[in-house]
Amino acid sequence: MENLNGIKQLRKLYLGYNCISVIEGLDAVSALEELHVENQQLLPGETIYFDPRTVKNLSKCLRILDISSNNVASISDLKDLKVIEKLNANNNALCDLTAVCETICHWPRVEQLDFQSNEITREPKYKDKIIASTKYLRSLDTKDINDITRSFIHRFELVKEERREKMLKASDVQTPFSDEIASIAEHLPPGLRQAVSASVKKEAIPRAKSLTLSLMQVPVHSPGFLSDDSAMANHGLQARPSRRVSNAENLTRSRQKAEKDCQTSLLQLEDVITTTSSTPKLQK
Repeated sequence: MENLNGIKQLRKLYLGYNCISVIEGLDAVSALEELHVENQQLLPGETIYFDPRTVKNLSKCLRILDISSNNVASISDLKDLKVIEKLNANNNALCDLTAVCETICHWPRVEQLDFQSNEITREPKYKDKIIASTKYLRSLDTKDINDITRSFIHRFELVKEERREKMLKASDVQTPFSDEIASIAEHLPPGLRQAVSASVKKEAIPRAKSLTLSLMQVPVHSPGFLSDDSAMANHGLQARPSRRVSNAENLTRSRQKAEKDCQTSLLQLEDVITTTSSTPKLQK
């Protein structure tokens, strides 16, 4: 493509069924409204390429573009065509629906799109995603789109996006462990403590001071108090010494207490007798 920049008032250009692989030489044509370059006779695996200078110049004037049957795999280079109204891209190799939607969302005036015989048409929700990416689309793959359908899809996508944002905000909120829950998690039995992931354990470990206060509230008979001395030693803490009392020691203590109570009773009895003998008898 050459020798076209001198035609300043060129409005329509038909170059279909040729052997053009690069769309160029139009960087000075400022009035071109229609460009037809369909069915180029390309080598196997080859596709047409748009020169960035040509795209930049046509972004202000091109309204209709036909690139059908050219083995086109991406239209991302065409996102700067701000005033395009109709695109015919059927029978190509478009397979990335997300990339196509990201491109056509830059076209505020597009009304007609044709992606027939492309891989993207087999994607789930293909029609809804294309309509949601445009504002005034009236025809997709030669089928009309009424105002009710377009409005419904736009509202549905808006509500879905709001729900997605709320879920993302909710997932960012993290509730920290309290000191009590952290102390309980720290003194779980070894079997349960190993089931807790390292990250959770790291978040659950409170400061040494609060951990010490929490330890003082744990009863002697609680699980892990006697068997978890090594874990507390790793944190610089020492558990209060606890010793199991045997039945013999209980019996000995009971006897000692009984003897002490008996001696106390005898002393009290002696005091009563002494006081009675020293008191003068009352006369009748």
